[in-house]
Amino acid sequence: MTLTLALNGGEERPLTVGPTLYRLAADGDFNVDISTSELAAGENIVTIYAENSAGQKTAETLTLNFENGTAWPLPYTIDWATVDNLTDAVQVVDGEWALTPDGVRPLTLGYDRLLAIGEQSWRDYEATVPITIHGAEPRFGDPSYGASVGVAFRWNGHSERDETQPDNGWWPLGSFGQIQWVAPRRQRFRLAGNKLELLGVTPNVFDITFDQTFLMKMRGDS
Repeated sequence: MTLTLALNGGEERPLTVGPTLYRLAADGDFNVDISTSELAAGENIVTIYAENSAGQKTAETLTLNFENGTAWPLPYTIDWATVDNLTDAVQVVDGEWALTPDGVRPLTLGYDRLLAIGEQSWRDYEATVPITIHGAEPRFGDPSYGASVGVAFRWNGHSERDETQPDNGWWPLGSFGQIQWVAPRRQRFRLAGNKLELLGVTPNVFDITFDQTFLMKMRGDS
């Protein structure tokens, strides 16, 4: 099966069908990756075409409403107990996520399972995030270099690194604080800057207690 995308009646462009090493983790995954610079204010028509090996083609049309210049408030707090629709509180970047009585969690693990908040005008701020780790696959292959969970600051979204669709570049990035697995149940804290420049790492590894909630706090200053 092949997939293509047309935006507002324009030319069709190919969509990659997973799995791949990067953002498309499972068989059949695809990501309609559209830059906001391509969108018109208001209503946009997105058409996805699927063609099988016999040349039979079907189409699915979606309406995307784009409002440019919307401000994201700062400070910002999420009370998951009051959220009915996940996308009312965060921007889902990759992965399938679910709201649960204890918060939000990914339904499947994979490379780049991400939720985003904020906007490009945010500069100096602090984030406090309650995290509960239920388990992990500590040894993913290249390019992930092991499992981790954390918070990234001053990230504008995936950037174009090569001809790959969807975009899979990570730079520029302000900082990334993470708990990184170095053994099946042994972790360390690691702080990295743009292009994963190492800014700090704990000298010793430690054990994470699964199913126990802890608070991760990060602050970014100019």
